[in-house]
Amino acid sequence: MPRRKRQLIDSGIYHVYNRGNDRQRLFRKDEDFLFFLDKLQKEKESLRAKIYHYCLMSNHFHLLLNN
Repeated sequence: MPRRKRQLIDSGIYHVYNRGNDRQRLFRKDEDFLFFLDKLQKEKESLRAKIYHYCLMSNHFHLLLNN
């Protein structure tokens, strides 16, 4: 049974995360982490989101943000 669609709230704070398939690495080198952070910064500015915390691991990441 599929999960119900989540309802977004304007002032809500969200935990967003993603993991590589079969726990494969998402980030292999320091440059990969920096590339991700650069893209995250650009998207944050264009979407006007506030990022409270982030955690980047070699095979997954976590973001705590609001929209």
